[in-house]
Amino acid sequence: MLKRLLGFLLSLLLSTVILALLFWISLPFLEERLKPYLLEYMQANLPPEEKQEVIKEISKSVSGLWTSVPDAKVARIGRKNTKIELKDHSVSLNNAGMRSRDVFGLKREDSYRIVCLGDSFVFGQGGKEEDRYCNQLEEFYRINGTTVENKRVETYAIGVSGWTIVQSTNYLARRISEYDPDLIILLAVPNDISDNEGVNGEGMIDRSFSPEERKWGSGAFSNNANLNFRGQIGYSALAWNLSPASKKRWKKAMSSIAHLVELQKKRGKKTLISILDNEDPNWSLKKNKVPQLAGFRELFKKYLVESKIAAPYIIVNYQKHKKEMQLPGDPHPSRLGHQLLSNQYLQALNNLGWIDTAKD
Repeated sequence: MLKRLLGFLLSLLLSTVILALLFWISLPFLEERLKPYLLEYMQANLPPEEKQEVIKEISKSVSGLWTSVPDAKVARIGRKNTKIELKDHSVSLNNAGMRSRDVFGLKREDSYRIVCLGDSFVFGQGGKEEDRYCNQLEEFYRINGTTVENKRVETYAIGVSGWTIVQSTNYLARRISEYDPDLIILLAVPNDISDNEGVNGEGMIDRSFSPEERKWGSGAFSNNANLNFRGQIGYSALAWNLSPASKKRWKKAMSSIAHLVELQKKRGKKTLISILDNEDPNWSLKKNKVPQLAGFRELFKKYLVESKIAAPYIIVNYQKHKKEMQLPGDPHPSRLGHQLLSNQYLQALNNLGWIDTAKD
């Protein structure tokens, strides 16, 4: 009798552990799927005063920074002239809806303007504004008195967290005369080959938005595919050339880049394309039981060559696998990580002969 009781208790304990494990594994997915329903319930059932209080609290977080634009190829930018205080830093969005404490305006005649273009890496997700590689570029040139054609170098960080290549390049292409960049530095990262994300009324990113036709026929190519693919958060199945849907998005991204590069070329200006190659050398394909795939770097180079885009490209890396190069609990680079990226751009621009950093 005692043996049967112990067996029953052991079986019950094992079942409980398995259920708890399954719940823990599925929790991020459940949270993501239930969030829209929670917001719908709140909108339908909360009293007006409580609803406004909730929206007020959301607006104080990074999620409340975004606003939609009527262009599906851009989808969203930041809320203009907005500032929020986070735990260890502040986020200020300026008159253009970009992260900067300074107003974006007409370029001075004595300025050589570099536009850093991209997504959360350009935005500086999780870190301080002054820590970003784009800011560190300007700081280096200023401290060292570097000029281009006797013009001082200034940098604009044009980037929104979650933007795809299609979004960032189309945003700048439509405003190329307004920003008047002498040099564009585009940074492409693995989750940039995906669908455009929109924003809901509370300023939160809405992954269900897409100008593409999306279906749930395959879990590998769902709207939430970029939450976890290849065993790493932030990788999108749509980036890995595994289906017609993936190839379509690669070609669309390359077409958008080519259009921007051509606009710059017609203006007599320059574009540098950079590709983030940040694979962890300790990550094992065999251990994770994932089939061998061409890396993002190789795929990007392949499509870049096939598209005959007339702009130089470089490979950059902030050594994500090193603890000091990454923000605590965040995959984005720390100040040191951004400094490493900045140094690679400084060297590349010097090697190209575009901005000479040699001292007299």
